[in-house]
Amino acid sequence: MAGQPFTWQVSKPNIGTGAGRVSSAYNVDGKTPLTTVSKSNPNGFVPVNPSSTDAIVSKTDYKIDESGVITYKFTGPRGGVSYYNSVQDLTDDVKIPSYVVTQIKSAMQSNLTFVAQQKKIGSTSIASLPGSASQPGTGPTGNQVGTDPPLPTESIVVEKGIPDSDASKAIDESLKKVDLVYPTAMRDTYQDRIKFTALVVGPRKDINTTANNDFSLGKRNVTERLGSVTLPIQPSISDNNGVEWSGSTLNPIQAYAASKSLGIAVAGGNITGEVANALNQAATDFKTGLGEGFKEAIQIYFAQEAVGAQNLLSRTSGAIVNPNLELLFNGPTLRPFNFTFRLSPRSEKEATEVKAIINFFKKAMAVKQAASEVFLKAPNIFEIQYQEGKSGKLHNSLNKIKECALLGCDVDYTPDGTYMTFEDGTMTSYQLTLRFSELDPVYNTDYKDHPIGF
Repeated sequence: MAGQPFTWQVSKPNIGTGAGRVSSAYNVDGKTPLTTVSKSNPNGFVPVNPSSTDAIVSKTDYKIDESGVITYKFTGPRGGVSYYNSVQDLTDDVKIPSYVVTQIKSAMQSNLTFVAQQKKIGSTSIASLPGSASQPGTGPTGNQVGTDPPLPTESIVVEKGIPDSDASKAIDESLKKVDLVYPTAMRDTYQDRIKFTALVVGPRKDINTTANNDFSLGKRNVTERLGSVTLPIQPSISDNNGVEWSGSTLNPIQAYAASKSLGIAVAGGNITGEVANALNQAATDFKTGLGEGFKEAIQIYFAQEAVGAQNLLSRTSGAIVNPNLELLFNGPTLRPFNFTFRLSPRSEKEATEVKAIINFFKKAMAVKQAASEVFLKAPNIFEIQYQEGKSGKLHNSLNKIKECALLGCDVDYTPDGTYMTFEDGTMTSYQLTLRFSELDPVYNTDYKDHPIGF
C-alpha cells in the first residue's frame, strides 16, 4: 500500500484494531514517519483529546516515534501508567465502553491529519501501512530528539466535497460530449472566434487560516473540463477594468483622538471608558492649543457632535472643521462581461446546433442538486477565450478573461419582432445574451506573457 495516497480511515489497522500489532503512521512515501517527537517534546506523548470531559479519554495520550510507531499511554486513577500498542489493546485491558473507543478513534483520525498538515503533507496524502509484530506493553523508546514542528495551523479541510445527485452527474456527463460551433461552417475556416468551456469545481484545497504570513484561502479546484461552444466574435468588444475608491474624511480632532485611542487599544483595559476620556482630553488640548480665538468654535463643534446636530458650527460661525477629504482605496472589483449573439440557422443541421447551444448554456449555469436534499451545489463555471482562427491559440491582440460565473442567460425567440418558424417549428432566429462575471479580481501579478493581459 505504500506510495498510494488516500484518506485516513479509522477502520484501518493503523489506528489499532488488533492486539499485538503496532500501529504505524507514515508519509505517502512509506518511509517518513509522522513523528510527534521534537526538541520541545522529547518523550513525544501528547493528549489524544485534551478538551474531552470523559475520564478515560482525558487520561489517554499517544506518541508517534521516529520509526512511525504509535504508542498509547493510559494514566490510571491512582497515577499508574500503562502503555499499549493499539486502541484494541487499551480496550481489552481497561475494559472501556464502545462509545469511548469511538471517541478515541475519531480523535486519532483528527490528530494524524493534523500532524500530516504540520508537515505540509495534507490529509489526503497519508498512506495506511499495516504494522509489524511487537511485544505488547512496550513503553517509550527514550528521549529521541527530532526537529521542532512548525507553528500550529488552523485549516479548513474538505476531503471529498458534497456528492452530486445521480441526475446531476448524468447531466454533467452529457455536457462532456458537447462540441458545438455556430455557424457550422466556421469549423472549416480561419475566422477568429470566442470559445466557452464549462468547468466543474470541486472542494477548495490548501485553505490555511493561520494568523501569520501563511494565511491563504486556497485556490479554486477545477476538477473536470466539460464540453464547449464556439461562436463568432461579435462587434463592440470591450472590457471594463475598475478599482473601488471613495472619498473619506479625517478631521484634526478625530485624528488626535485616534492617536490617543491607539495607545489604549494596544495597552488593553476598559477601552470604552478610555476612549471617552481621550475625546475629552482632545477637546481640552485643542481649546488650549489653538488659543482664545478658536475656543468657542471648538466648544460648538463638540456640542454638535454630542447632540447630533448637523452643521451647527457652520450655521453659527460660517466655518467648519477641516475634513481633510481624500480619495482612498476601498478594494478591487469584479469585471462583468456581456455577450449578445444572433443565431439564425440556415439548415436543419444548423438548427439542431443552435438549439443545442442554448440548451448547453442553460444546463451548465443551473444550480446542481446534491445527493442529499439538505444541500444544493454551485453551478459549473466557464473558461472564456478569444482565439485566433488559424492557430486556435489565445488571441494576443484581445484581452484575457479569468474564470467566470454565468449570471444570466437571456433568449429572445422573436428578435425580429415577428413570430416566424421553419417547417419543423424551429424559430427563424434566436438572440442569445450571456451575462458573466469574473470569479476573481485582476491583480498586478496577473500581467504576464501576454501583450494586453486582462
